Amino acid sequence: MAKEQSFLAKVNSNSYLSRGPSNLGGITSSVKIDISDPSGNTMISGGDSSGVFRTTNGGNSWSKVSSNSDIHNATVIDQDPKEDNQNIWYYGTGEFSGNIAALGSNYLGNNIWKYTDSGLTWQQLPETNSGIFGSFDNPFDIIIDMQVHPITGDLFVSTVDKLYRFTENGPVVDLEMENNNTGWTDIVITSTGRVFASIETINGLDRGIVWTSSTGSISWNPIASSSSPSGWRSNGRVTLSVATSNEDILYVLYRNNQSNNSNNRVSEADLWQYQM
Repeated sequence: MAKEQSFLAKVNSNSYLSRGPSNLGGITSSVKIDISDPSGNTMISGGDSSGVFRTTNGGNSWSKVSSNSDIHNATVIDQDPKEDNQNIWYYGTGEFSGNIAALGSNYLGNNIWKYTDSGLTWQQLPETNSGIFGSFDNPFDIIIDMQVHPITGDLFVSTVDKLYRFTENGPVVDLEMENNNTGWTDIVITSTGRVFASIETINGLDRGIVWTSSTGSISWNPIASSSSPSGWRSNGRVTLSVATSNEDILYVLYRNNQSNNSNNRVSEADLWQYQM
């Protein structure tokens, strides 16, 4: 069951403290708090043109942990949540859209990197390395999202048109689905292992916009498309979030390609709730 809801904007007054890292190139694209640190003071941060940084004191100071000889383009970071594997981290590179250095266009990365020593040493996943940097000849040149499966430890990776699954104990790479067009993709995984994935709608084409699988490796089923449920009018990027209070609830935010602006410069978005 899916239903559309509207919310009034709220204005709150809050105080914020800068926690760095500072004086580095590009924007901070991803931040993860190390779940193996009970204090919450260990974090890893990725910048779209500065690299990967690590702090153990809540952001008071940072150390660069990606090599200066590697690409300084870290756009998404994730940690293996399994209790015995929380020393394993991944970061993906490449920016699909909005890069400041390229005047809003994409910025090619150099595939996926992994470490197994709490973020101090990174190695590139060889299955994702095209060997030719600066040329879009590999789907892993632009990583949009990554999530580690909490049960299997498999790494799910979304690119501009595909969803991949890397098995934990081997170099096997499975292609779970593909869009056959370029666009934004997104992934969320519940603590029980159910995987949700979204693919951008382009030019109103009727494809499975939001998919789910009980394990991520079998039986992907569409739960929303451009014709269902009633009133669904996705025509752009689709982002997902699972409610932490009830993982049977999925929130979906998408661009509907409509506008309430006379010059058609402001696109509207719709927020939906899906409950299993």
